[in-house]
Amino acid sequence: MSVTNAGASVLTGLSEPILFSGGRLSTVSLNTGAITFRVDTEVTNAIVKSAVISSNRLLLHLEWGTDQLLMFDGAWSKRWHLQKVYRLLNHTATYALVEFADREEVSGYSFGFTTNTLSLPKNRRIGLVDIESGVVKWSLPVNESRNGVILGEYVVLAGSGRIASLRVSDGSVDSRIEVATDNSQAPIWTMQGSVYRGVSSNLLVQVSVPRLEQKVIAKLKEPPWLLFYGGQTQVDSVFISHAFQRPVAYDLTTAQRLWPATLPTLRLGYSDHFADWAGVHDGFIYTSEARTVSARMFIKEIEVKTGKERELFSMPMANNR
Repeated sequence: MSVTNAGASVLTGLSEPILFSGGRLSTVSLNTGAITFRVDTEVTNAIVKSAVISSNRLLLHLEWGTDQLLMFDGAWSKRWHLQKVYRLLNHTATYALVEFADREEVSGYSFGFTTNTLSLPKNRRIGLVDIESGVVKWSLPVNESRNGVILGEYVVLAGSGRIASLRVSDGSVDSRIEVATDNSQAPIWTMQGSVYRGVSSNLLVQVSVPRLEQKVIAKLKEPPWLLFYGGQTQVDSVFISHAFQRPVAYDLTTAQRLWPATLPTLRLGYSDHFADWAGVHDGFIYTSEARTVSARMFIKEIEVKTGKERELFSMPMANNR
């Protein structure tokens, strides 16, 4: 298999990986590498994320100005299609929690004789979408962006200075609490059937639902931007943050970092790319890296409990990447 389009990306699919290139969605055979065209989204400039809902339901979110949410079945028939979906916040097998928004074109920064135009969200709304039908069960206006998760019969939303639990049935507020005002865009996530949030004092906090009672699980000895502003995974007592240039693991019983032994230096302005694959697979997580210095791409396997790495694949980067 060879792909030369610089805008191509590979996504998780139902049974085979998905290739998004030039607006076209194709599947890639794991056995032969053969690429089979499936559907044309007619959107060439989007960043696309996928979410496998079940064995025959695939959710695709087209970001960055296109703001579309689409549901496909196993035969690649489009089940439904929603517009103005600015962010996909969370999903379960039953519902998708989204942030709707209109777009407003505004003048941005100037460079020489060129003025950049920005497309910014306005009229934000949080909505709960039925996965099977695509019907918006309810929506409510918000004055700023929120993070949120679905847990059982409740939705938990976090923003600057407050957290609220809402009923899935109608969006009504069950509980609301005030939190630290410097915790704007408070990260919140679910792990092992519970809701967690990170705070600026490096505390990992478990939040009860729907009462929103808070319990400190650990105070981790790292800066909060490293710990909480990215994906999180927990396996038994091992907490893994995916916010840095590679995954970092901590022992929640001791609050000590397990691996790596030394954190890599944060290098702003570099074009290296790091991506962690969703989930833990038989005690391992998988990461992909594209390094500009060596001009190579890598896929690595990392054992969760020990941090031991094994390189599975590498190849030179294409000249147009």
